[in-house]
Amino acid sequence: MKNIHIEKLHYVEILKISIISLVIFLHVCEIFSYPAITYIKDNSINCEELTIIVRFFNQWIMSAMFFFAGIGSYYSLKSKTWKKYVVERIKRLYIPMIFGTLFLVSIQTYILAKTQYGFNGSLFDFIPVFIGKTGISPDGYLNWGHLWFISYLFHFSLLALPFFVYSLKESKPNFIQKILYIIEKGSVYLPLVLLILIECVFRPHWPGSLDLINDWANFLTYFLVFVYGFLFVGGFLKLQYKKLNRTILLIVYLISSIAMFIYWHFPYPKEAYNFEYLSLRIASVFYTWLSIIFWIDLGRNKFNVSNRFIQYASSLTMPFYVLHYVVLTVIGYYVVQLKLEMISKIALVFIPSFIVTVLACEIVKRFVVLRFLLGLK
Repeated sequence: MKNIHIEKLHYVEILKISIISLVIFLHVCEIFSYPAITYIKDNSINCEELTIIVRFFNQWIMSAMFFFAGIGSYYSLKSKTWKKYVVERIKRLYIPMIFGTLFLVSIQTYILAKTQYGFNGSLFDFIPVFIGKTGISPDGYLNWGHLWFISYLFHFSLLALPFFVYSLKESKPNFIQKILYIIEKGSVYLPLVLLILIECVFRPHWPGSLDLINDWANFLTYFLVFVYGFLFVGGFLKLQYKKLNRTILLIVYLISSIAMFIYWHFPYPKEAYNFEYLSLRIASVFYTWLSIIFWIDLGRNKFNVSNRFIQYASSLTMPFYVLHYVVLTVIGYYVVQLKLEMISKIALVFIPSFIVTVLACEIVKRFVVLRFLLGLK
């Protein structure tokens, strides 16, 4: 492993910051799109064009977050022992997930219960109801909301740890060497093989619940992308663009994007394993993976710089992600009641939510207890 290669990946931080910022914008847009699973909904607006935009980004953005998380795990394990890595994962992921679920997601779900399920009590009346039973419905409200990402990432970090540790050793077991050799000699399209297999085999039975236990398609897909991120920054997954025909990459990317756009305008295939269903799953994998490759390529060539602002923003990505949804849900609760155009409502939710979340992160930085509870170093 060459340290110079590691030091030059400044664009990864820029992409990570950009994606986190995009996530809050998409969560705001979901308030006005249809169909959407969100805590606050403007039932007077169901913008089809906005729905398409949200779908286009949602298709790949969480996979990109896991990819960059894998990169982060590589840096962490290169600078500390595996035991310290585990402790770090508990502090930065598990504790914020528990705290956020009980004290932040409960507020989001209270607004959901009040606006969509007719709950009439106060927030304090709702807390026992929230803790009582799992599931977002009148029969059970306990859920981890957007913090599912943190929960999955925590479990991925532990599951992949033995492979990561052995991959970083000079003397590796033979089977690890063979795996890394195949990956290293493969092309940018090689990772698609396992991703397509997972989508075609598991997605029909587990379409996506984000509950960790009954979510095998998402679990395996995101886990694999997480590992790919580790292998990429470690120099094993060589996405070499000097040998890659960008024209071919762009054509394949556009074809997969157009295919997804067409499918989103028609009813979802009811039968699994037929041509229509399998082609949809394959197109979605191509679109997701090539979206990540596209942004990696763009970042590497255009944004491979670093400065104090980038370092500052990068340090706040975790608390920003944890806090942003409760902020925009509360603000959105009041904005959706206003008689304004959709663009005005989006701006009135997004801009104040972004500013308030940043200010909240600044407050968190100044208190040791809050830093600990929200996973801030």
